[in-house]
Amino acid sequence: MAVVVRQQQVLIQRRYRRSWGMVYEFPGGKIDAGESPIAAAQRELNEETGLMANTCLGVHQGMTLQGGTIYFVVLAAPADCLPAATLAARQQSFYWMISEEIPLNDFAVADVQFIQGQLPLYLGEQV
Repeated sequence: MAVVVRQQQVLIQRRYRRSWGMVYEFPGGKIDAGESPIAAAQRELNEETGLMANTCLGVHQGMTLQGGTIYFVVLAAPADCLPAATLAARQQSFYWMISEEIPLNDFAVADVQFIQGQLPLYLGEQV
């Protein structure tokens, strides 16, 4: 997952997924063979939003309910960056949110654990 932060806010996308309908999530996807979690997050971010965020602030690892590994790569974005929908079928919209605005009920369990446990450190909040 590419967790993009700027000015005490995090980038959240709302998009369409065939099996789930409209969901809120961080931009992200699978790691290609030979690719690091950081490189994968940067690539997926660019593919899904058109953004380039090269400054990595941290990497956190979690587990999905299915037992898989998930990486949360926190990337810094400049104040003036604007994400853009890259594929019409995704029906994407983007939001810069503070912690209190994040719709936790719409996120996967591993994401919620990261949002509640680690994300505040990057948004300048007390844990």
